[in-house]
Amino acid sequence: MLKPLEDRVIVAVKDEEEQTESRTEQLLEKILGEKAEKIIMGIVLVFSLAISIGLFMILPYIASEALGKLIRNEYVILFMEGIIRIAIFLGYIVLISRMEDIKRVFDPKMILNPGKVCYKL
Repeated sequence: MLKPLEDRVIVAVKDEEEQTESRTEQLLEKILGEKAEKIIMGIVLVFSLAISIGLFMILPYIASEALGKLIRNEYVILFMEGIIRIAIFLGYIVLISRMEDIKRVFDPKMILNPGKVCYKL
């Protein structure tokens, strides 16, 4: 009964093992040694945090400051800043939901037959 599922898992694992390192990965491995992956993950983490803080906190603040020159009511400016934050968040969610990997995660067919997930990888 589990034999087809085991075969699919083995195929997925073999495909992952067959992937070769890119020239960039080889160069970083040569320069940084064994810690290359940890250093890259740290850089990606810092970059991601900077983008998220800039996009979700600083950008709405700058936009509301620009509106502050046109509108003098403080409550309207705060309301507009909230609307800008919500619009950015909803736009982010829409863009993320168009990614193929995210579609696969929420596909009802994959929930019913998890073996397909391994096979499609």
